[in-house]
Amino acid sequence: MIGLYIPYIVLRWGLPASVFVAVFCACVGLGATGAGLTALTGDRAATVNIAMSCGLIVISFAFLGFCMVVGALVATLIVILGGR
Repeated sequence: MIGLYIPYIVLRWGLPASVFVAVFCACVGLGATGAGLTALTGDRAATVNIAMSCGLIVISFAFLGFCMVVGALVATLIVILGGR
C-alpha cells in the first residue's frame, strides 16, 4: 500500500506508473523475504530457497498483471454498459 500511496498521492504520478511501483515493491518484498529466510536458516538449502523466492516473484508478477488486465477490461465494460 505504501508503494502505491507515495507515488500516487505524494509525488502525484499517474495511476499506471503508481501501480507499476506498487507491483515492483511487492515483488521486492517477496524477494527480500526469501533472502531473509535463507540467511536466518543458514541451511545448505540456500539454492532451493533462492529458486523458490524467484519463482514466487515470477508467479506473483504474472498474477498481478493478469488481475490488472481483467480489472481494466471489467472497468471498461462497466463504463460502456453503465452509460445507457
